[in-house]
Amino acid sequence: MIIYLLLYSDGQKWYFEADDKGVVYRQMILEEGKASKISNVKKYDFFLAEHELSLDDPELEPIPKATFEAVWNELIKEQLPDWLETKRTFTQGTKIFGYLEVLYPHGVIVSIPDTKALGLADYDECAAHAGHRSIYKGLLIEATVSGYDEVNGWLLLADPCVWGFREESSMADQSSAIKELALHYKKLHRSFPYQDSVRLKEDFAEAFAHLKEGWFDGDFSEYCALIAGTVSYVIYNSVTEIPQRQLTLLRKSFFERYPAYAFIQPRLSDYPTISADLEDHERARGMLLSLIHDIDGEA
Repeated sequence: MIIYLLLYSDGQKWYFEADDKGVVYRQMILEEGKASKISNVKKYDFFLAEHELSLDDPELEPIPKATFEAVWNELIKEQLPDWLETKRTFTQGTKIFGYLEVLYPHGVIVSIPDTKALGLADYDECAAHAGHRSIYKGLLIEATVSGYDEVNGWLLLADPCVWGFREESSMADQSSAIKELALHYKKLHRSFPYQDSVRLKEDFAEAFAHLKEGWFDGDFSEYCALIAGTVSYVIYNSVTEIPQRQLTLLRKSFFERYPAYAFIQPRLSDYPTISADLEDHERARGMLLSLIHDIDGEA
């Protein structure tokens, strides 16, 4: 059973949507003269009660659902343009790479770099892929958009794969992961996607006019080369020889490293060879981060 509650505290109005055990699923704070807070987005930090409410607290006043929803709908009006853009960019079936931000009662909240989009993945599916239940902020997650949570403005994510850091890794696990990486390594040696690159520059001629000629081809090649080069260090058991600058760059996705190309991201699927190359290198990057973390942890 879902209930709706209001708490007055120090001039603030706290609104809660909770179940009959006090677990909070949505939350808002209103205070005159100050910015409101709402639990479906990150404003400086995520905002949702971490502990169950004491439902016998006399200061918690039951309110009708309609009252809660009216306040909620008013607050999310300003999010609507971003939400519509998110749905246009991330259609169902789109593959995404993002980072675990926070664990909510709903599941795992994932942020997608260089966008305002948030996704929701199933906790048990993420934990099962990670090999244990200790999943935490900062993990790299690959998933597929399967639908939309219209209430919270979140992408629904299916088939999540966790490529981030693992805390518990046996030598057998590492050996298997290195073999998997070695097999995946073969996909990283395609020729440069020149045809898609030409089309991309034609379609975004105005945006590219503000960038130095040839930068995209060079930046894309450098990004791919860094990942492929790091794979060789891991395969040949030379992790300790990886330069620190190389490790620092490895922690950034393509669009994090080259934010000037952010205008490409919503249309990336229109350029299949570039998209496939980027997806394969991002997957390799996630596998590398996991393995390097595990090997360093045992050194």
